[in-house]
Amino acid sequence: MNHDRELPDLEKLAEHDMMAALGMMAVGLAHEINTPLGAVRCTHSNQKLALDKLFALIDERAPELAGDAALGKLRAALGEGDRVVETAVARMVALVGQLKRFLARECPEAQPVDLTATVDGALLLLDHHLKRRIEVVRDWDEVPSVVAFPEPLDQIVVNLLLNASQAIEDTGRITVGIRVEDDTAEIRVQDDGPGVPEDLRGRIFDHGFTTKGEAGGTGFGLALSRYLAGKLGGTLEHDAPAAGGAAFILRFPRDLTGHGLPPCQTDGVGA
Repeated sequence: MNHDRELPDLEKLAEHDMMAALGMMAVGLAHEINTPLGAVRCTHSNQKLALDKLFALIDERAPELAGDAALGKLRAALGEGDRVVETAVARMVALVGQLKRFLARECPEAQPVDLTATVDGALLLLDHHLKRRIEVVRDWDEVPSVVAFPEPLDQIVVNLLLNASQAIEDTGRITVGIRVEDDTAEIRVQDDGPGVPEDLRGRIFDHGFTTKGEAGGTGFGLALSRYLAGKLGGTLEHDAPAAGGAAFILRFPRDLTGHGLPPCQTDGVGA
């Protein structure tokens, strides 16, 4: 018996068995996440109503506190925390929904997307990485909406911003630009960190490659982002600005209706 000829078949069988097991685990994970997520959403909604009533009561019974600085700071902090929780929960709901669609082989449809809201939402989620350390410059004017798949687009923007923040060792600046012209949309994320050494630029999109060491990234964020960009019918490229630092430019069709491939139609992923 030629065992060498049987080996590829055994490898394929093992891989298929592993993917089936991962699929079952993913279904269970999505279900388990939904339960506490529902509790968080409900509790957050109740707390928001309670805080609104509390501050209304303060305004009614203690109008002299209207200009109190300490109370104003408290209101601002609670309001910011409310926005962070709301954005994070919405993202988790979207990710779980995407996972369920993927496992059920359902295809999401392209829909109108506000790119400024996409960037602002990602910045809000990464606020703990950025605040008091990195200045963020928003470089755009009025931006028309595009038609895209929001979940992979969100993932790319979060990955690019996280990559930029990790590239800045101490304090610095990240500039995010958005341009929508003719049939193309572009998001540019640029940092003023040390940049990518010239001899390593050809490897930065390789799976597992990172220049950040043990305390930095995993080396999969840029690889995944370029992969997702391709599935959106677009590109993700690196640029080395003359002033230093690094820039990553995402370009994709302004209207993805009939362009690119939704996650359920990619080349065998999850099949």
